[in-house]
Amino acid sequence: MKTLLTLLCLSLLTLGTRAAEPSVPFAIEAHRFMPAQAPGDTLDIASSADLSLFLPVLEGFQAAAPSIAINYYQASSLEVNRAAGAEAGIDLLISSAMDLQTKLANDGAAQPWRSIATARLPAWARWRDRVIAFTEEPIVIVARRDAFDGTLPRTRSDLMNRLRDSQDRYRGRLITYDLRASGAAYLMATQDTRHGSAFWGLSELMGALETQLVCCSGSMIDAILNGDADIAYNVLGSYAEQRLSALPDGHPGFDIIKPEDYTLLMLRSALIPVDADASDAAGQFIDFLLSDTGRTLLRERAGLPPLPVGDAARPPSSRPIKLGPGLLVFLDRLKKKHFLQTWMDATQQARDTAEP
Repeated sequence: MKTLLTLLCLSLLTLGTRAAEPSVPFAIEAHRFMPAQAPGDTLDIASSADLSLFLPVLEGFQAAAPSIAINYYQASSLEVNRAAGAEAGIDLLISSAMDLQTKLANDGAAQPWRSIATARLPAWARWRDRVIAFTEEPIVIVARRDAFDGTLPRTRSDLMNRLRDSQDRYRGRLITYDLRASGAAYLMATQDTRHGSAFWGLSELMGALETQLVCCSGSMIDAILNGDADIAYNVLGSYAEQRLSALPDGHPGFDIIKPEDYTLLMLRSALIPVDADASDAAGQFIDFLLSDTGRTLLRERAGLPPLPVGDAARPPSSRPIKLGPGLLVFLDRLKKKHFLQTWMDATQQARDTAEP
């Protein structure tokens, strides 16, 4: 399968380095084939990271490993999870859905990668040497500055009070994830519930205010920038900062709020499927992500905060989501069904949101 994919991509090079979407057994949002400068392996990557953000990292890796060609498939975290099967021909999975990555490893679908670079990681950032974290990204609230009179809300309780006091003002002006359309969104929501009851109260309030439900952080940020929404809840802070900082004058008129009651920190992780053909190349890529060069590219070019080295100080409100078996609790089929049904009831939403 992998050989066929590579040949197909090579045959499309005359159309430019961004080839037409190949036929793979999972839904993709974007694809890029990057040829090697010398004969060698082809590394097939399925990733939930936006190609436009991650491209400098891919280019940096090829500069360090010029004999490795890359097929990069951007997909939702749910589709990345599907790409673990042998028929997909994927060598590396990169995902923000830490729980789905952990389940793949727990189910025997991942192979270990051990190196000097991975050994430096704290134990909670590498699970059984099969799920390896490389970024630490805050989950934030993004708002148009004119959404609030005077001071910004600093906690979820504060936000809920503002919404209750001005319901007509905010009706239809909030936006958040559809938990049915994103594995990362489901992870964020379940982790929210571990820090108190605010999530369910906020969900009910959002339902009453006819909150918009979308697939992904990019869609939420688009709605804020376009004026179609005033407040976006549970946005990947790395994407928000990158998009808003790219505006001509930075991001005046917009605020990124890290809630002071707690701010979740999501770890983006990498996993090598057990049937990967180019597992050594995949391991080299993981080591590159953890290297000084890779970390610099992640931070300065991709806008993705690399995992801190050592015992880096964090604000007291920071709550890293740690890798481990605890992430599997909400993936139990019955628990997940009950959680999603409770959320749907709370948000009073009956429509379906299509996956990207």
